Parts: sequence; C-alpha cells; structure tokens
Amino acid sequence: MISKAKGNQTAVTGYYDPDAAQRLKALTEKTRVSQAVYLRDALDDFLKKNTLRMVSGCFGMMDANFAIHPADTDRAKVAIKAAKAAGATFEDFEQEMVWYCYKQVTAPGMLQGHIAKQVARAKKLWGK
Repeated sequence: MISKAKGNQTAVTGYYDPDAAQRLKALTEKTRVSQAVYLRDALDDFLKKNTLRMVSGCFGMMDANFAIHPADTDRAKVAIKAAKAAGATFEDFEQEMVWYCYKQVTAPGMLQGHIAKQVARAKKLWGK
C-alpha cells in the first residue's frame, strides 16, 4: 500500500489486504461511519494487545513470580503505565498474567495459588 502524502503528511508504504479494504469500504457505506473511526479503533486494539505482551517480561525466569526482582519490578511499572496509556483495564492485564502463569506453572495443584499471589502483587503496582 502506498498512500499519497497531503500537506506536511508522510507517505505510508506497507502491506495491506485488498479484501479488508473492500470490507471496510462496504461497512463505511452501510453504517455511514467514517473509515477513520474504524481504523482508529483497530489501531487502539492493536496498541493495547502489543503493550499487554510486555507482561511476560515482568516475571522471574526461574520462579515465574511477578515483579519480585528489582529489574522485573521496573519492567512491570513500565508495562502497567503502557497498558493504561493504551486503554487496557486491569482485567486485561490480569488475563495476560494468568495466561503466562498457565504456560509456566506445570506442577499439580500449584497454579491457582501461584496466580492469586501474582495478581495480588500486580494489583498493588496497578494502584488497585
């Protein structure tokens, strides 16, 4: 995709799916909502998902504990700030934490207790 620059804007070059562009055009015509609204929502969703991917870097590599080591705590603070800025809720953040713990904690009977401790620590950092 190559967009034409207007005024002081910069041309954008990248991949785009012609079918998606057609669906967006049809949706815009049916609903009379501008394409910019749909594109903004898609971008907001993309940014939220990408910032939530930062969550895994906030856990200890050996024990899968959230924000125990000072470097993990620093990363957690950055991830929380980015998630809030992207419009993510604590529940979105928590969901990413639970998924990470689910993948890492494989010992029988340990998962639920481990998740509860990690979420409690995250709530404190989040400010809940």
